[in-house]
Amino acid sequence: HVQRRTTAHPRFVTTWYGLPKTHHYFDVDYDLFTNKYQFGTIYLTYCEIGKTLEDLCKDKELDEHAYASAEAFKPYDLFSADLHVKFYQRNSTDIINEETDTWKYFEKHSEFFESRGYSLYDKRLTVGMLPVADLNTTLSNTEVLNLLKDHQFVNKVSVVK
Repeated sequence: HVQRRTTAHPRFVTTWYGLPKTHHYFDVDYDLFTNKYQFGTIYLTYCEIGKTLEDLCKDKELDEHAYASAEAFKPYDLFSADLHVKFYQRNSTDIINEETDTWKYFEKHSEFFESRGYSLYDKRLTVGMLPVADLNTTLSNTEVLNLLKDHQFVNKVSVVK
């Protein structure tokens, strides 16, 4: 796929088309989700057609400009090999603000979420992504970004124990 945003929050997004998504997250998996993104960490990404609570909040979908129908709401549920590699580190203010804003959004639209079986701080509505690996390199962050900017095709992902 492509390296997104070459400025403040560069990331590499990979989507494996046609790959079946049949395994559900367990409750304990949600405890591992984080929005404290680290440079070079690989995160499993959202693989549903729809939007999580976090995305509904960011896009204000249930407010003034609803681009997607309310029925597009789908929290994290299925494992996927689709992934993001983050090439930035988030500051603590952004992390706290995102979490606070997301849960305030839930409270503002609590009737919508509760009518679908979700309560405030439900694990399935988690903010962030599931980290699964870290980039293993001796290159500096700048060197990694400079190398990737000209090579944006993924043909293989290797897991090294």
